[in-house]
Amino acid sequence: MTVLKSFLTIFLFSVILSLWIARADAISDYNKGVAAYKQGNHSKAAKWYRKAADQGYATAQLNLGYMYGKGLGVLKDNILAHMWFNIAAIKGHKMGKRYRGIVEKRMTAAEIFKAMKKAKRCFKSSYKDCG
Repeated sequence: MTVLKSFLTIFLFSVILSLWIARADAISDYNKGVAAYKQGNHSKAAKWYRKAADQGYATAQLNLGYMYGKGLGVLKDNILAHMWFNIAAIKGHKMGKRYRGIVEKRMTAAEIFKAMKKAKRCFKSSYKDCG
């Protein structure tokens, strides 16, 4: 029994450590995006936000939605903006739902449906199919 307890303790510790490292990487990428944005380099900011968003970092997902909604560093795309806002909202970011509602006012029902399908596909693919 003690061998099993030791194994489970080590396993649990390694899982927690790997999650912590992954989150630290996402935060680092996000911070690089913030720095690029502050310097006015929107395309570089969008690149770093995307890296952090692909790691599941909700604040980066929100910021990436903002970049798509305004066309900053990326082509303006309300569908992708809605998708990223929706994902951020699902991940628990308080502003995701609010910004999703704002961008919906500029969209048709068909575009909203398309954005929701994209968000579902993106989320289910662990951010591998978010184009």
